[in-house]
Amino acid sequence: MGLLTWFGIRSRKKLDTLSSVGVFLSSQAAYAAQRSTTTYCEVKAGVNRNKLFSEPAFLEELGRCRWEAFAAVLADAILITETKLRPLSGDPAGVTRLGNRLGRLYGERLAAEQRPAHRPDGWDDLTGTFLARLAEAQANPPKPPHEIANHSVRVVMDTLPIHAEHRRHDREAISGGVKFYILALHEALEKELDAQAVMADLAAGG
Repeated sequence: MGLLTWFGIRSRKKLDTLSSVGVFLSSQAAYAAQRSTTTYCEVKAGVNRNKLFSEPAFLEELGRCRWEAFAAVLADAILITETKLRPLSGDPAGVTRLGNRLGRLYGERLAAEQRPAHRPDGWDDLTGTFLARLAEAQANPPKPPHEIANHSVRVVMDTLPIHAEHRRHDREAISGGVKFYILALHEALEKELDAQAVMADLAAGG
């Protein structure tokens, strides 16, 4: 499933394997990344939208922004999923197993996407950063989704193809847009996730 494609996925059955969770989170993250970044740029451009969106340099940077936002939202989505599964993981060894598998899931879902032009060497830097972030999260009480989403907000703020001077008063709007979609992702996950079945899948080596 490509980053720029959104199928409005709502599972006909509960998400009951780690594989199905990964596909679901990827599609949700792609949608959140595309909508939060593109919508902001469209609104910011106003009557100049058509002109801006016809400029190759802008489109190249917007594509880069959307890819980086996708990777960031996917990371946040997996951390949110971890907070749902951790209570069922049992002892500390179980928590570690969960973390190891979710860490691999992040790399797998990034690898399932086409490699962006601006990342000829792939996503290794982000997978390493995510593993460290996941380990830190598991060593502390779970954070609520809106706090986890601060990571995606920072990435979007750093990569938006609008000059910093022209968006310096827009942080609240940008943050609100990103978090709106991540909280929607969280709500969809709560409806779809069969946490018991996913943990059984993990125990079986899924």
